[in-house]
Amino acid sequence: MPEPVDHDTPFLAEALRFRYRRHWGTVPEQERWTWLYHVYLIVGCVLASVAILLIDHIAGWGVF
Repeated sequence: MPEPVDHDTPFLAEALRFRYRRHWGTVPEQERWTWLYHVYLIVGCVLASVAILLIDHIAGWGVF
């Protein structure tokens, strides 16, 4: 039986929480991995941007 919906959170987020609770068994574990995924995504984008700027500077293209 589904747990009561918290009306302070969007419906999609609550639906996903219920889905992950059923699939993984624990919501905090899934939320932790979701936050970790976002951190890795942001750090990866920053490192990729720095690499592109560095390559542009070393190659002397002057694009950026």
